Amino acid sequence: CYPSDEAALTALTANKGIVTPWVVSPSTITSNNALLRGMLGKQRALNVITKNPGVLACDPERLAISSPQEIEAVASATSAVGRASTPLAFAALALFTLAL
Repeated sequence: CYPSDEAALTALTANKGIVTPWVVSPSTITSNNALLRGMLGKQRALNVITKNPGVLACDPERLAISSPQEIEAVASATSAVGRASTPLAFAALALFTLAL
C-alpha cells in the first residue's frame, strides 16, 4: 500500500488498529487499497491512506458505495483532528466532521 517501509511505519503509528487481526484482515487491507486506487488513482489513494490509514480497515462493501469526495473529505478531516493540539480545536474539528 505504501511506497516505503518508513511510510508504512508512520501509518501504523497513526492507527495501530489496521494491523490488529481481530479488527481487520490482510485481505480487507488489500481489497480496500485496490478499491481506493480504482476510484481515485494511485496518487490520490496514497494521499488518502496517508492522511487516514484507518480507511484500509473499513468494510469494503461500505467503502465501495462511498463517493471519492466523501472518502477524501473524511481523510482530510481525520488528518486535521490528528493534528489538533488543543481540546477546543479538537471539538471544532469533531463538529465539522459530524456536519459532513
